[in-house]
Amino acid sequence: MKQKILFMMIDMNVGGTEKAFLNLVSEIDFTKYDVTLLLLEEKGGFLKDVPNEVQIETLENYEQIKDEIMLPPLVCAKKAMHIKKYLKAVGILFYHIIFKISNDRTSYYKYIIRKLKKKEGYDVAIAFAGPMEFITTYILEKVKKYNGYILILVKMEQILNMQDVIIQNSIRYLWFQIKQNRF
Repeated sequence: MKQKILFMMIDMNVGGTEKAFLNLVSEIDFTKYDVTLLLLEEKGGFLKDVPNEVQIETLENYEQIKDEIMLPPLVCAKKAMHIKKYLKAVGILFYHIIFKISNDRTSYYKYIIRKLKKKEGYDVAIAFAGPMEFITTYILEKVKKYNGYILILVKMEQILNMQDVIIQNSIRYLWFQIKQNRF
């Protein structure tokens, strides 16, 4: 039985993160792994370079939550008030205040994705998105794993402390396991 791997990224625009993904996925033995690439938007110059064996999906209802992810929360709250969605505006403001106090946007993103369906059946889920906290939150909250493996990939230049070194070593281990077909 093939193991199922989910990668999640913003899009496939030409950039370093996308190139790193293409390099990683080029090493995968598709006879042993089913690979899905979940994108916020199916666009970008590297989209044509994704191997045919990789199933490309887009995040359901992304267009409906895009503003809450990409725009400042106060702008989103004002928009909600303007169209008379008062409870939505209050929720956005409440979680924005929590973010300002805690300096952690996770609660805000959890609020935004609360109604999205879970993605099920993956052995490994990888947030492969650089600094995009939304994707990390989505992977942690909405992807149900068989074996519970989650890997959050960070940019190597952002590694600042011992915990980050552990993450870096985990990334290297995963890369080695995939290259050796031992995953």
